[in-house]
This record gives sequence, C-alpha cells and structure tokens, in this order.
Amino acid sequence: MNKLSVALFWLSFSMFCAVAGFCLMQILFPFGVFRPAIACDAKVLELGTVNSDAKIDCRFEIKNMGNRQLLFREVVPACGSGNDLENLNFSLTPLKSGELRECSFLFRPRLLQGDITKKVVVFSNDPKSPRFVLSLHVTVVPVAPTVPLEEPTLAP
Repeated sequence: MNKLSVALFWLSFSMFCAVAGFCLMQILFPFGVFRPAIACDAKVLELGTVNSDAKIDCRFEIKNMGNRQLLFREVVPACGSGNDLENLNFSLTPLKSGELRECSFLFRPRLLQGDITKKVVVFSNDPKSPRFVLSLHVTVVPVAPTVPLEEPTLAP
C-alpha cells in the first residue's frame, strides 16, 4: 500500500508539473520569453543629399533576436513609396533564432524634390512588431534633363 501511494504521488506530481509548465509557457509567450523578435541594424537609412537622376542601392539587415522561428508574411513598399523603390529583394523563408537576412532594393528619386522619406513594411509573426517599418530619408536636388541641342536651321 505504501508503494502504491508513493507511485500515485509521483504520477500526480509529474502531471501537475506538465500542466503548470504548459500554462506558464502560454502566459509567458506574448511577453518575450518564448517568441520571435524582429530587429534591424538601422531602422532609418540616412542617404544625405542626392541628385534626382541617381540610382541608390539600399540595404537593411534584419535579425531574429527571439528564441522562436520568425515567419514573414509579406514585404512591401509603404503606400506612396512603390514607384520609387524597385527590385525589392527579400526572401520570405523563415528566419531561425539569431539569423540575419538582407533586405535590398533600388531607390530612384526621378521626379522627387526636397526632403523625402520612403518606407518598406515587413509583416511577420513577431507579436510585439507584426508590422515592422524600415525607412530611408534623403534630400533630393533636381537635375535638369540633358537634351541634345540641335543646330538651328533657317526655314526657306
């Protein structure tokens, strides 16, 4: 009888620990203990002053700082940024804990002028930052288009 009560005690204790551990994980998951966490080397890329005919290669490094796999749903230019950002290159494959991935695109200011901010939005499964915004800031100086001059001709 004594061995049976000891076995029942250990069985009930191990069941309690399993349930308590599961509940604790469910409570702590949203608060950062067991979650993916997106981070970037620089959320704002300062490009300084450029001419309107420039082509600028922009790169951000995104890292998973959490201890769960970071899943990407979509990476898109923010509203109004799509015409000036080209060749957005970012793989949507999951990012393991501690891994880095580069996000690159080409910025062409063509018809822009003055202080400009363009944004790229990364949608992921990070519960604290499901919509992660990367920005670039630049001052664009307009350049007059170069048109070849033709020799003037006299009409007869």
